[in-house]
Amino acid sequence: MIKCKQAMESSTCGKDCCCLECEEKETCKDVCSEWENNFQAFYDWSIANGYSDVLTLDRIESDKGYYPENCRWVTYQVQEKNKACVPKYEYDGVIFCQSEVFELFGVKRTTFQARIKRGWSVEEAIGRVVHYG
Repeated sequence: MIKCKQAMESSTCGKDCCCLECEEKETCKDVCSEWENNFQAFYDWSIANGYSDVLTLDRIESDKGYYPENCRWVTYQVQEKNKACVPKYEYDGVIFCQSEVFELFGVKRTTFQARIKRGWSVEEAIGRVVHYG
């Protein structure tokens, strides 16, 4: 079994498959057999593909399994945006999630969320249309 992230630094971890273990078992995805049965293969791939202590393992296509062509080491912010359950919005050809709304448009995430919840359009919620009342 693949060992957890601590095993990337130390060969003694004690937890099986925690870095590839799903938060919700019913949504668990396949793990390629080479990684599942050979930690060294996973380790070698990780080192060759940008592993760092500050990164997390992310599936590029979140509805597919854990295998080399579908995985990458990314920041938590990148992984958060890639989750299937995170609502995506579009404005002027830009696709974004709530965590990016301040960076992109200067609107607080909580303000944006409240506006969307009130039924405002994305354009209104990011302040590109003046909304009175």
